[in-house]
Amino acid sequence: MLNASAIVAGKQAPDALGVTAPDDRTVVIQLANPAPYLLGILRTRAPFPCTALAGTARRSVRAARQAGVKRRVRARGLGGGSHVVAGRNTHYWNDAATHVSRVRYLHHSEAGTEFRQYRAGELDVTYIVPPQQFAWIQENLPGELHVSPQLSVYYYGFNLTRPPFKDNPGCGARCRW
Repeated sequence: MLNASAIVAGKQAPDALGVTAPDDRTVVIQLANPAPYLLGILRTRAPFPCTALAGTARRSVRAARQAGVKRRVRARGLGGGSHVVAGRNTHYWNDAATHVSRVRYLHHSEAGTEFRQYRAGELDVTYIVPPQQFAWIQENLPGELHVSPQLSVYYYGFNLTRPPFKDNPGCGARCRW
């Protein structure tokens, strides 16, 4: 984004970032360099405006309602069952051609459970493929498996209170694990 490096370095104010919202339904992003992957990033949850809102819970709830979130359920225990229900957005530009009025997003902590529900017809789509079953799925469900690149961010957390980091916090590249 335009001026992002200078803002991070403290050389420019945050309001110099090349992002503006000329009205309630438009975001304009100015780039410093070409970024053909930008549309892919914008399709992920990370930059979604409702999750980026700062402020009170009331503002977040209002933003979620504007996005169509009707209900959020958090399940207790290992059985899962957490889900979000999203309703149809009647302000969508092509609402007349939209035929889905409600979507229920389920959360599973175990890929095998989600895949079993998919196979049983309880889920229409799953993005989680159990690694140990990937080859079987490729062979037996070739028309249902679609593999595409995914833009992801990973991080590794290290316990600095245990070896090899304990008593050697600055070892960096010298560490031999």
